[in-house]
Amino acid sequence: MRLWRQRTDVRCRYYSHLLKERFSVDSPVMQAHALYKLDDPHDHSLDGKPLRMVVHPAVLRMGTHDADKYDESQVWAKAVVWLDA
Repeated sequence: MRLWRQRTDVRCRYYSHLLKERFSVDSPVMQAHALYKLDDPHDHSLDGKPLRMVVHPAVLRMGTHDADKYDESQVWAKAVVWLDA
């Protein structure tokens, strides 16, 4: 019997990894929490605000199922963040 296995490396990005970043609505790694009602992708009113808390970490995939390209990442889930006032 042959077992299937994923050869990608899954990594999470927590508050400590995102601490020095400022919020941007165009960020590929984070999004504002739903309480900010930031439904318009062209609304840049919260850009530049520091992060207060990461509600859900970002989940990234490193590498491919062919066990190569470990220097490239793909975001599977963006971090959900609360912002400082």
